[in-house]
Amino acid sequence: MATIIAMLTILIVSTRGRSLLRVFFLHFSLSQKRRIIIVIMVISVLALVLQISWKNSTPHEKLVSSMHLVSNDSLLQSLGATQIQALKNIDVLRIDTSISFKKIRPEIAYVIPSVIKSFQVIAKKYFIPEIASIPQNNSIVFHTTQTNISTSQGLRLKHLLQKKLGTDYAISLRKDKKNFQFLKIEYRGQPWNNEKLLSVPVLEAAVAEKVEPALLMAWVQATSHFNIGYKDDNGNQGLLALDSGSGFEQLRVGAHLLHQRLEKHINVQDALASIYLGEESLRRKEWWKDPLAKAWVEQILVNAQDYRQRGLFLTH
Repeated sequence: MATIIAMLTILIVSTRGRSLLRVFFLHFSLSQKRRIIIVIMVISVLALVLQISWKNSTPHEKLVSSMHLVSNDSLLQSLGATQIQALKNIDVLRIDTSISFKKIRPEIAYVIPSVIKSFQVIAKKYFIPEIASIPQNNSIVFHTTQTNISTSQGLRLKHLLQKKLGTDYAISLRKDKKNFQFLKIEYRGQPWNNEKLLSVPVLEAAVAEKVEPALLMAWVQATSHFNIGYKDDNGNQGLLALDSGSGFEQLRVGAHLLHQRLEKHINVQDALASIYLGEESLRRKEWWKDPLAKAWVEQILVNAQDYRQRGLFLTH
């Protein structure tokens, strides 16, 4: 599992991986839209594998409190609708304007790229799937008519998706004569906690700013324990308690800051210390003699290693 995640992450973030992607894009003359689709697919698959990996993992004792934090925050719950809208905007998913997807749960929306890919693998052709209905916020129904899926293909599709998504997802097919017309996916597991819900926004920010996702996740955990409404003693708010950015935007701001500090300092420890103390304070004193700064840096390094062991791994 960790090997799969490492390969996907290296492909997107590392210099060699991005070079390989550029060669691939040029060789096959892929359009900008197709390039975006490929990147979104890889990020979504990585997030899905992470979710499955974390489900069976034993987190570090410092993560226990956040692992059990489940939020009803509207911003977190909007992640599902955001994912569907993003796929719709790049023309890899169709949905009728009469269907509301504002309340769909992220647990369902995050697996849609895997569903699209599975359809194409079974049908052996590229097509844009269409959402037939969203009967509940934890389920979604796809049209399968346009793929002309036979009975045997339908059974293979169901088996493939069940293997990919795991036992928390119930998959059913309704057939009409010889063809399977509708595919229903329902999430029956426990609501994801904030850590899982935020995995995709963190991955997107880390990839965009070319920093290690595990390090960014560890920074969020050490600062706010994945609480969007967090406020520190200085009055700074948000996941990273920065003085700029709000909501998920702060992840991108933080990833950009982390990239800058990593470029400026000779090691990760100094880069993190500069974020905690500020550049001016860092120049005036040896940060490792400050017990609070030292403990903060060490906690992030320990948590980052924990994330790598649980699958969020990157080799530079």
